[in-house]
Amino acid sequence: MMSKFSSLSPAQQEAVLNGAALNPPKGYTSNFDDPPNREAATNAFFFLCLALATLAVFGRLYCRWILLKQYSLPDFLFIAGYALLIADIALVYRMAPVPVMFVHLWNIRQRDFIIYLRSVFITSEVYLFNITFIKVAILLDWIHIFMPRGTRNFLFWAASIAIFVNVGFYIGIIVANQVACTPYEYAWNKLIDGNCGRANTLDATVAAGAFNIVSDVVILLIPQRVVWKLHMPRQKKFGISIVFALGLLAVTTAILRFVSSLKHAKSPDFTYDFSEILITGCAELTCGILVGCVPSLPKVFASANMNGIKHKLSKSRLWSSFSSSQKRSSPRSMHSRPPSLELVPRGRAGLFHKLDYQATGFSESSTDSHIPVISGRIYQTTEFHTTETCGPSTFEH
Repeated sequence: MMSKFSSLSPAQQEAVLNGAALNPPKGYTSNFDDPPNREAATNAFFFLCLALATLAVFGRLYCRWILLKQYSLPDFLFIAGYALLIADIALVYRMAPVPVMFVHLWNIRQRDFIIYLRSVFITSEVYLFNITFIKVAILLDWIHIFMPRGTRNFLFWAASIAIFVNVGFYIGIIVANQVACTPYEYAWNKLIDGNCGRANTLDATVAAGAFNIVSDVVILLIPQRVVWKLHMPRQKKFGISIVFALGLLAVTTAILRFVSSLKHAKSPDFTYDFSEILITGCAELTCGILVGCVPSLPKVFASANMNGIKHKLSKSRLWSSFSSSQKRSSPRSMHSRPPSLELVPRGRAGLFHKLDYQATGFSESSTDSHIPVISGRIYQTTEFHTTETCGPSTFEH
């Protein structure tokens, strides 16, 4: 009947548009006015995802742009991903003039279902762009954090190949969805004459779900080998791995989305089953943002705590008198100051020369009587590399 919709009379067309999009099962009656749904619960979930993503993204930007004065491509990719997440949630919030989240298709009119399918088509493309931006940003972060400039090792090549594969795959899925149907409107309006013979969009959705799981696992594993080879205490290594373990949440949500895609592909109850895909997809995008941005939050909180402590101390008389005495007792001569770190910039990483105090002499005017006076010599230096980031930091002695 759908293929002959254009041949129906106006009254018959109106009857089809006002009828149920799916015949109800035996024993059920369509309820268009107030169907059972979970709109309130799903809206609360989407709000939670948006709140977590907002905290994570703005925390990262504050850390990198305000505290460290650093700007990088992943920052802007996360901003793009965050903006698309907002757009995705907004689309889901108003997918149709009637409630659709966990609403059975036989409780939705055909005219509302057409509007809903158009929103599904748009939000699916937004999701693909968003997941691409987020995954590329995370992989670029891995290269930035763990790779000194000019180095080409396993992590660099693994991350670079993963970026290439992810971008190529998702662009391919986006293009397939765009060219699948003729005419273009047939992608969401099955009442008009047309076909989707160029590509099977349901198969593309399932393929994207399987690919998400594999790529999430790869992104999670790429930095682990480097992390456990860092020269730092085992407890700190474990802490960094816990941060990366946030990626397990992304893998879990990707698996759940894949299962929902398989269920959706075999079910005629489109609206009810696609609701699960929308929820798990939003959770997956949020987890991806958390993986890339949460490592910045401890530095933000530490900065806030230090500023608060300094503010309180600055108001105390004890701190004021201590600062004044320090200023009066500090000679202005260069010879009275202990040696400090001398920085020789070299790209992102810096080359530092640390003077070992116990083997360094000062002039006779030095107020530090416990340090031996050995004029004009440095007996020992220690060279080390350090990189300051808003995420897991690297240190190589």
